[in-house]
Amino acid sequence: MHWQISRDEACEYEMLAGKELQGAEANVQKASVDVNHTTHQLEEIILKFQLQKLKDIKAIFSNFVTIEMIFHAKALEMYTNAVQHLNNFDEEKDLEV
Repeated sequence: MHWQISRDEACEYEMLAGKELQGAEANVQKASVDVNHTTHQLEEIILKFQLQKLKDIKAIFSNFVTIEMIFHAKALEMYTNAVQHLNNFDEEKDLEV
């Protein structure tokens, strides 16, 4: 068997194929726009996350350093008192009964 297509059928086929191609191109363009929009949103989310991470790290280290400074300030007070007591210590008076 030999199939033959009339000129009208060929034109109709070309029109349908053209419409399908236009529809596919529109879908591709819409998908591209969606991808660009989603990519932009993800970039913003990542930047916000990184900024919050840096703020959290800064707060953690600031708290740590503050606590360490308080600890060492108290230790310095105690060592200062110890040195004052040692300087005021009278060995001869301590030996008197």
